[in-house]
Amino acid sequence: MIELMVALTLGLVVTLGVGAIYLATKVSFTRQIQVTKMQQAARTAFENLAHDARMVGYRGCRTGATTNFNTNLSANSIRTAYDFGIQGYNFNLNPTSYTMVYPLANVSAANEWNTNIHGPEQTIPVADIGGVVGGANRGMTPGSDVLVIRTVASDPVRLAAAAHPVNRQVTLDSASTRGRCSSGQPKMAGFCVNSHALISSCSQARVFTVTGINANIRTFTADDLGTDTTYVAGTTEVFPVHTVVYYLRLRDNNAPTPSLYRKLFNGDFPDGLDQELVEGVESLQVSYGLDTSAPTDPGFGEIDGGYVTADAVGDWGQVVAVRMSLLLRTADSVGGNLPVRGAGVVNGVTISYPTTGARFDRRVFTTTVAIRNRIRQF
Repeated sequence: MIELMVALTLGLVVTLGVGAIYLATKVSFTRQIQVTKMQQAARTAFENLAHDARMVGYRGCRTGATTNFNTNLSANSIRTAYDFGIQGYNFNLNPTSYTMVYPLANVSAANEWNTNIHGPEQTIPVADIGGVVGGANRGMTPGSDVLVIRTVASDPVRLAAAAHPVNRQVTLDSASTRGRCSSGQPKMAGFCVNSHALISSCSQARVFTVTGINANIRTFTADDLGTDTTYVAGTTEVFPVHTVVYYLRLRDNNAPTPSLYRKLFNGDFPDGLDQELVEGVESLQVSYGLDTSAPTDPGFGEIDGGYVTADAVGDWGQVVAVRMSLLLRTADSVGGNLPVRGAGVVNGVTISYPTTGARFDRRVFTTTVAIRNRIRQF
């Protein structure tokens, strides 16, 4: 009997030990899966951010030129200020720290973000970016920056005939029909009625609005081509162009965490087109690398003004690189007694995480992208 009791006790001890090891391994394995998902989400976000940022300022054969670029679209609207390839808005932090309080809520007051000292719409247009629902601004996530990029939306198409400045006809040498317009009609070479377009030769470039499309003969009409006659067949290129705004907001008031959104203003969708990219992004912090040298200086095209926040950029044309940091949170809470971080530094901003409620794993991801059309070429 004594031997049996000893054996049972030893067996129970072994069973408890094995069970404890199993539970610890399971919790650790689950946490590793969550971290891997965060890494994949960050990769997806940066692929979109980096692709658009690299293309800032691309104007076909006129890339890099500061003259003979014209547009009759509003230069004071965030939607159409194509003279400015990049701009941004940084959240009003004092000092460079922020404490998250859950549950998060969208904010719609423009003074939550600092005004800019240069560029169009120096006060952030919250209603344009976040949108309006039920007559009220939907707003954006507090503590997070906003990045605005203007660039070409797809590959160019060459002219089959010289663009006519009087009847404003543009005839393309080819035209795919991939994608759909807001009307439901297929796009013609990436264009819809009301789309913004860039026509570019090596001596002139212009942004205009597409006013009509005849897909049968690969022709559209423009609201204004100016009086220039250098848009000849064969060498002139035409691109669809758009403004892309990266920002954070909750899907709705019941969403547990904000998502990274990409909003497109291309003329086709009157209020812009929202695209949710990554869920669980709690902060986007952006800084801008400046080149303050004159074009004749040997150091032109290199960062000599350091990295600054959006409200400190005196000339958006001097931005040659963008540093972007994302704070991501796991979808599920961390169980067991595993430790979690209490704060993180996101591109120079110290963010303190909530201290009450469920515990979550968080990670900071950072990338720096050179604007290839502005950096010095070796």
